[in-house]
Amino acid sequence: MDHYTFDHLLHLAQAGDEAVVARALSYLATPRVKVLKTCLMYEFDGGFYELPEEEVRHYSRGEAVIHPEFGEPISESQIMICFTPGATLKDMGVA
Repeated sequence: MDHYTFDHLLHLAQAGDEAVVARALSYLATPRVKVLKTCLMYEFDGGFYELPEEEVRHYSRGEAVIHPEFGEPISESQIMICFTPGATLKDMGVA
């Protein structure tokens, strides 16, 4: 698996406090640390697809996320935040 949801990582962490895991994930995904990379997935036609990096930047600024094929805004209910191995893990040969 190369995409992990918050729930997946919460289960892997075996932590009872979601806030602690959320803070840890936020730290691990910072540009300085680069252990994880935040990505957005959207549901379309029964499958899940990763949105381009530009749309992740729009989402993080609170702007509309645009469907790459139709050019229409995607409803927030159709967007799932995921994490993938970041550059640090890839450089270490872990991912």
